[in-house]
Amino acid sequence: MNFDGKQILSTFVKMEEDIERYYANFAKNAPDEKSKALFTRLAKEEKNHFEMYNSLMKESGGEMNREFSDEEIEYTKSLIDENLKEIHDFNTKLGLKDSLEIAEKMEKDGI
Repeated sequence: MNFDGKQILSTFVKMEEDIERYYANFAKNAPDEKSKALFTRLAKEEKNHFEMYNSLMKESGGEMNREFSDEEIEYTKSLIDENLKEIHDFNTKLGLKDSLEIAEKMEKDGI
């Protein structure tokens, strides 16, 4: 099945932007300096990812169609949908443990 890679990248750009904002929020509400430093670093990394994906989109000139198997497409869509749900279910009143668990899950899924 043919799939538009630009659609995937534009979704990643949006996700990285959202995740950066949430990490910055975690840092702002961190209970201690170590936690604040960790979330600040993660926010900076997400900003770098945002810039990288955005640059790839611009360089492609819109030509990013590729053949994917149905399984690859379903897996990618489910990963994106799940991460977007996690991001939008975010609550700034989460404790440090919950914040770290969400961060770990987002980072693992991003890989």
